Amino acid sequence: MLLFVLPTFMGLDGIIWATPISDLLSFILATVMLIIEFSHMPKEDMPDAAMVNKNDSGENIVSSEG
Repeated sequence: MLLFVLPTFMGLDGIIWATPISDLLSFILATVMLIIEFSHMPKEDMPDAAMVNKNDSGENIVSSEG
């Protein structure tokens, strides 16, 4: 859509700017939708963050406390 609208106002620069602007708008829309979905999700359905600890030999131990 931007590819058709921007050139009428900006000329050749409108064609160049159409892709980055649409990418930015898509990123913003996806972020807003993700925030809305996570706000509606019950707390017990959210994945627990795994706790990573190091043992005496320096190896990572992944444990989930819940």
